[in-house]
Amino acid sequence: MESFKNWAMIYNIKKNTYQGLLTDINIIKEQEEIKKIGSKIDIYIDSNGQSYCAKTNFIGLSKNKIYCVDSFGYSGYDGYCGSLDIPKCK
Repeated sequence: MESFKNWAMIYNIKKNTYQGLLTDINIIKEQEEIKKIGSKIDIYIDSNGQSYCAKTNFIGLSKNKIYCVDSFGYSGYDGYCGSLDIPKCK
């Protein structure tokens, strides 16, 4: 998930938005890697493309805790994506 966060930041620096993030090749590769270990990434992007929140539940790892990263700098366990108007980990 930290790699996801880094690629999302790079994408935003290049495009000045998170819109289109889901079609970025690096994000797609991160989703495939997470899928290989039996999980998936849920990604939420606000309608203006200015913020995102992504979470995964690493099944079998870390006691099934949810790991969350967002465009506000949060990354950690026990987070979940809050309001989808301004998606961020809570």
